[in-house]
Amino acid sequence: MFRSIVAAVVAAVALCACSHEVKTIASPATSVRPADGAKLPGSYVLVVQSDKLIKTVDPSSFTCGGPEYPIDARASFKQSARDTMIQLVEALETAEQALTPEQLQAGKHRGQIVLETTAYDAQLDFNPGLFSATADATVTIGASLIVDGPAGRLLQAEESDTRTVEHDVVTCGDGAEVLAEANSKATVGLLERLAERFSTAPRLRTAALP
Repeated sequence: MFRSIVAAVVAAVALCACSHEVKTIASPATSVRPADGAKLPGSYVLVVQSDKLIKTVDPSSFTCGGPEYPIDARASFKQSARDTMIQLVEALETAEQALTPEQLQAGKHRGQIVLETTAYDAQLDFNPGLFSATADATVTIGASLIVDGPAGRLLQAEESDTRTVEHDVVTCGDGAEVLAEANSKATVGLLERLAERFSTAPRLRTAALP
């Protein structure tokens, strides 16, 4: 009986051509540490290009296949990247566009960090169960990391991370929260990978020497 009620509720909501906005939050990597325990000295400029992190998700399942789930993670990703990188350098400034070598020298910056998203995919499925329905969301984020100093390139790397989250749901709208959690976990995982590449790059440590 309960299963029938749940199925009826979910099916009824699924018939609407409505939209459930996915609200993303800043999700920095909090477990990152400089390789030798000390932040890189000096000032760095961070440029985050997150234009790819916007998408409208259409569930692949028949259940809740009507509603759309727009997700815009651009702003939250920028904040996540800043909150991650500030743990690795002594001073960090943000800029909307990359600076020239001359501008880096004029600002007395040791380097410029350009983090650009290269891939973004988000999927959502609903699965009716015996006593409740579940939703599972999978999010993949890819990004490149380039660090330049006044004298040239110090690091170039690319990483990606995929995370899947599954939760019980009552309505189709609950799928937005599942997507948001998967996005947060993928963001943390990606930034952890990039932070490790940054903190262990030998040329960055050498360039930071007085």
